[in-house]
This record gives sequence, C-alpha cells and structure tokens, in this order.
Amino acid sequence: MLPREKSFSDAPAGSVERSSLCKLVLAAPYPILLDGLQSRFKSEPGFRVISCCTDSAQALDAVLRHQPDVFVLDLQIAGRPAFEVLQELSARRTKTRVVLLADRVSGDEMLEATKLEVKGIVLKAMSADLLVLCVRKVHGGATWFERVSMGRAFDRLLRWKKDEESDGRLTRRQLEITRLVASGYSNKEIADRLAISEGTVKSHLHRLYEKFGVRGRVELILHAQKQDLLDPPRGSATRSRKAS
Repeated sequence: MLPREKSFSDAPAGSVERSSLCKLVLAAPYPILLDGLQSRFKSEPGFRVISCCTDSAQALDAVLRHQPDVFVLDLQIAGRPAFEVLQELSARRTKTRVVLLADRVSGDEMLEATKLEVKGIVLKAMSADLLVLCVRKVHGGATWFERVSMGRAFDRLLRWKKDEESDGRLTRRQLEITRLVASGYSNKEIADRLAISEGTVKSHLHRLYEKFGVRGRVELILHAQKQDLLDPPRGSATRSRKAS
C-alpha cells in the first residue's frame, strides 16, 4: 500500500535522455488507483514519476517542491477540493501543466478548469492509453479535452455571455448563488442543489465579492437587498441556517 506521498526523484532515466523526460506528479484518492497510474506511466518510455500523493495537501506540496512538467490530479482527491489546489497553483504561477482525471465533468467545472489553465481532462471511463496520450500531448504544449464535456462547457460559456449581456450586474448563475446564500444555504448545499462542485461555488462567491466590493456573505446579502436582487418574500420565512 502506498503512503500518502511517495517520491521517486532517484528513479533512473533509462535510455531516454533526461531533457526529453516528462516528470510527473500523480495525485489520486485511493492507493490502488494511484498504484495503477504509477505502474502505467513507469511502463512507458519518456516518463518519470517523481511523486505520488493521496491527498491535496501532499499533492500541492509535491508540485511546488518538485516543479514537475505535468501534474495529473484526480478531481476526487481527498482534503481540499481539487479546484482550490488549481487556484493555489494558478496564484503561484507555476509552469507545471495540469491534467485532470474525473468520473464526469459538468459544464461549470469545465469552464472553471479552462479559466485556471488546465491543459487536459480525461474521463476515468476512457482507456489508460488515452491518458498516456493526453499527458504526452500536454507535455508537448498541446491541450486535450474530452469532446462531450468540452461541448457542454462551450454551451455554458455561450449562455454565460448571453446572461452578462442581458444583465450588466450578475450572470444568471451568480444571481442563483446570491439568492441561495441569502436563503441560508451553505456552499455544499448550493453545490448539491446546482449540481456543481463546492470549489466552483467558492469561485463564484469570490467573483461576487470582488464585483460588489464586499467582504463576506453578510455584506453580499445586504448589498443584494439594496439592489433588489433577491426573490420577493413568498409568505414564508427565509430558510434558516443549519446549526454548525
């Protein structure tokens, strides 16, 4: 069983010249999956696995410490949400290219991934050969996205642009999230209700705070009330927050 992080920085380069190697950090929530990924890449010429991680904190530390060419990140990674890891890497302006591994990808998640400069997305239902090919392409400077998810993201982007044009203040999704926040829903509850990730909800909230110049949920609600952005009362009290 693999530890939470295992480094392979001493792995021999073999017959492939060091300059042509693709150095990898792999991050997945289950040791058996991580072991499979490691074995697959080690069996291919041109790859060097330098670290394997099963939680986001270890993965983030490994990427910042080793500066790999490509970081393969499972969206279901334990610890901090995967999109928070991507935001941190984006803020640090790392040169590491990211490939996401996912069961499925929503339009919102696809759009968020492209904004965070993710270079590839591979669904777990695809063959391991396609993952290897994706990583090779990404290492070479190309991008690789699963077609169906990319189509959904493009549709989402078109709707988002249309919403921005029709309402200079908020997109439809931002308005939905603002109203759910005002109704007392937590980030996780909003994510479940809108079928998006919790990290995507946090990203929307961050943009809302910046757009309105507010510093948190309470100020966001007060601003939304002043701007008449909230749903009118329907005879029942606002949903109370769950006790923490």
